[in-house]
Amino acid sequence: MNSIEKTFQLNSTDILRISAKTGFGIEQVFNRIIESMPHPSGNLKKPFQGLLFDSTFDTYQGVICSIAVSEGIVRKGMYFKVNRYPA
Repeated sequence: MNSIEKTFQLNSTDILRISAKTGFGIEQVFNRIIESMPHPSGNLKKPFQGLLFDSTFDTYQGVICSIAVSEGIVRKGMYFKVNRYPA
């Protein structure tokens, strides 16, 4: 453990002991993620607003977009208007 602390400059209390093979400590990983990720700050009652940051085309599913939602809600079947800003 000391070599991990020195190599990656971590505090030993921040290191989780886990095993993906046996499942040991996986619950701790999920709890740590929930504790350290910030809660969404947008307003659900406002109209949808977001940032489309990536898209791919799948032969069977069509266009698949990755978006970061900042306001509002996204529901299955919704249509979006995409605005392009000049670079």
